[in-house]
Amino acid sequence: MNLWSWIYFLAMLFYLSLAGFVVHKNTRSLLNWLCASFILCFALWSFGPIFIYSSNAPKEIARIFYTINSPGWIFFGGFLIWFALLFTRNKRVLKNPLFYAFIFLTPIYLFYLQLSGDLTQDYIRTDFGWTYVWAPTWGPVLYYFYYGLCMLVTLGVLYDYMKKAQSLIERRQAKVIFISVFLPVFIGTVSNFIAHRIHYYKLIPVENLVTLGLAGGIVFAIVKLRFLTITPVMAASNIISTMSDALFLLDEKGEVVFANKAAEDLSSCSQAELKGKPFYGFFESNQNFQCALGDLSKTRHMSIWDLALANKEGMKIPVSLTSSTLRDASGEVVGNVCILRDMTERVRSEKDLREHEALLKATLESTAEGFLVVNHEGKITHANQRFMKLWRIPQELLETKDDEKLLAFVQQQLENPEAFLEKVRELYGSSREDFETIHFKDGRIYERYSCPLMKEGEIAGRVWSFRDITFQVKAEEDLKKSAEKFQLAQKMDAIGKFAGGVAHDFNNQLMVIMGYCGFLMEQIDSKDPRRHEIREIQIAAERSSQLTRQLLAFGRRQMVALKVFEMNVLLQDMENSLRTLLGEAVQLTLELEPDLWKVKADPSLMEQVIINLAVNARDAMPNGGILTLRTENVVISGSGVEGGLRAGPYVMIKVADTGIGMSEEVKKHIMEPFFSTKPKGRGTGLGLSTSYGIVKQAQGDIEFESELGKGTTFKIYLPSSEEPVERLIAQKRSLEIPRGTESVLVVEDEAAVLRVASAVLKRQGYRVWEALGPSQALEIAAGIGGEESLDLLITDVVMPKMNGRELGRILQTKRPKMKVLYISGYTDDVIDRHGILEPGIFFLQKPFSPDALAFKVREVLNSRVNSGS
Repeated sequence: MNLWSWIYFLAMLFYLSLAGFVVHKNTRSLLNWLCASFILCFALWSFGPIFIYSSNAPKEIARIFYTINSPGWIFFGGFLIWFALLFTRNKRVLKNPLFYAFIFLTPIYLFYLQLSGDLTQDYIRTDFGWTYVWAPTWGPVLYYFYYGLCMLVTLGVLYDYMKKAQSLIERRQAKVIFISVFLPVFIGTVSNFIAHRIHYYKLIPVENLVTLGLAGGIVFAIVKLRFLTITPVMAASNIISTMSDALFLLDEKGEVVFANKAAEDLSSCSQAELKGKPFYGFFESNQNFQCALGDLSKTRHMSIWDLALANKEGMKIPVSLTSSTLRDASGEVVGNVCILRDMTERVRSEKDLREHEALLKATLESTAEGFLVVNHEGKITHANQRFMKLWRIPQELLETKDDEKLLAFVQQQLENPEAFLEKVRELYGSSREDFETIHFKDGRIYERYSCPLMKEGEIAGRVWSFRDITFQVKAEEDLKKSAEKFQLAQKMDAIGKFAGGVAHDFNNQLMVIMGYCGFLMEQIDSKDPRRHEIREIQIAAERSSQLTRQLLAFGRRQMVALKVFEMNVLLQDMENSLRTLLGEAVQLTLELEPDLWKVKADPSLMEQVIINLAVNARDAMPNGGILTLRTENVVISGSGVEGGLRAGPYVMIKVADTGIGMSEEVKKHIMEPFFSTKPKGRGTGLGLSTSYGIVKQAQGDIEFESELGKGTTFKIYLPSSEEPVERLIAQKRSLEIPRGTESVLVVEDEAAVLRVASAVLKRQGYRVWEALGPSQALEIAAGIGGEESLDLLITDVVMPKMNGRELGRILQTKRPKMKVLYISGYTDDVIDRHGILEPGIFFLQKPFSPDALAFKVREVLNSRVNSGS
């Protein structure tokens, strides 16, 4: 072994020892194992020359040892890049799997080329021992490309690190790695390349010397990087260099002497451009700031927060300034240290916060609910305008922020302020949510919700929200009333149809009774005692007839005579009789609107309605009271109005008493027929139901309000009319029963009624044909010869298979001059519209007396109208 062999032998031992030392320091550290692998590359590299440089070593031995040490110099390139990246802390590259594929897969392929002879083909002896000869393939090209790329990448990484390093320590680290690792490898690689290309193998020892020097460089780099001593000056320099705030050192003139890296970035100027530049020149024109800057020498410390720095690129950057004076040993001011902090993010955050607060405030102000926020000390922190409007709170009261004063103000508006205050004070010490409905003296109804205000898990106060639900509650009540009225209307309509049907059959029987009583009265002498008994039968029949009329009125099936009249005049005419009816204990008060609209109804029936209500009011005030009759013009608009009335003008008659009122159960049945709260024998229970039917038949409505102990109020709505008032002229009626000789066809499906009616007409001289139903009537009419031979048709309205109206039309088509008289106890809308006769229709309500029939027949025959069409 020659000198070179011993040198490489010692170098190999050194590398192995150094690798063992690094692993021994921390056997569990992957970083230490990677460092040891890097050092083992040099150990392998040094292994070959131990025997290769021996002059008497055989060629095959040289080939073997070159093959053994080839992983060292082949893998060194990849480890070089890894070592540089490791100590420059470029973690992003180190985490990329492509990096490890490059630094390991390429050397493995080159090692395969070495074993196959495509990298080093032959070996020659030189003055210093054996050396290899590159193979004439593309393998050496790949090797030098790979090595050159490794050095370029390493150089780029180190340069980038030195350029971007913000501290003195980091810049020194880059220099240490460059000098101790990259420079020897670069020199050795270049010398090796040149020696093999020009076949000047005396350059090979240069590579070997550099490679040996690399061992010391590795040790120097590791020690320097891991155990570098940081002095106070270096630490201060490192802090200034790495601080995120911009630091400017100014002289006594206010010019920049020094600026750190953050100052360069903030101003977009280099260190050279900043030096000597006036500090105030970086800011927008600000007289106050220039004055303050001029006084820096007089102020030990100053902070300004609302400045805008204009950088080199023209951008306006919001900054805050903190300045302190620099003084020498004698206390003289020699300059200033100014620190600028970029407030862009803070300004943006404050702007976002202001926008968020503005949006939140606008949202709270736009909501229909009133919000109040009170802290745990009872101070008002926030209240929106809706809250102030709901509670009618003056601004000056809210500005006091005193919750107690606010409570004292609002409790005056409440129906039950004590319960409200008790609930509020209870919730102030509670952590639960709570709902409540609040009622006001003026009828307002609010829904209140309250919950604790939480901050960082602690109760910081309470939030109150209020919503006006007055309209909603009223709407629900109106809907409930409408549903009840609809159910009542359905019930009343069903009962009315039933009552009408009963009245029809009952009237037929009453008519038979009244007719034969009339016949008997004509046959018996006036002094006969039996005449009185027959009269009692007539009186009972007439009373029963009155009862059926009430049933028909309730069912809206009676005939009414509509007239246009003034309700005020009707009430004034009734005033004396009403006072007599009410008695001295009840005071009657009339409140009549002067310009009351006219109405179209049956005056006599409306008198009956007023009397029925007055009697009920008198009975509800046994100890006396006040009954008020009031008229008023009202206009109903919109859809879904009370009682299903159409929109338009109405006259309202209000009948209000101060009596005992009605319970909820009584109010449910008050309009039903035969329902009465009076003792047995004192009422039929038909008064209100009859009034209900009369008003409904006049296209109006009746509603009531009642409360126990506070009285009852009925409101009658009648449609107003623009027609002129009708003046009724009483017609004188002859006491003599009229007679005639005309021909009359009587049609009735009830045989007894048919016999009575026919008998009455025959007694008066008329020629009478009797038909038991429409079919027989048509047969009889067909057998009567001559167009003028039939003068009058008297027909029941309600009959099976064909009603009286249809029968009249059929017969009048052949006898246009024939007149028609309809008789019925129940019309069923055949000849009328809801009990209101059409013009030109003659009708006689059952039950009727023989005299009434005689007079009505004569009236129809004498008229110029042909009814029934």
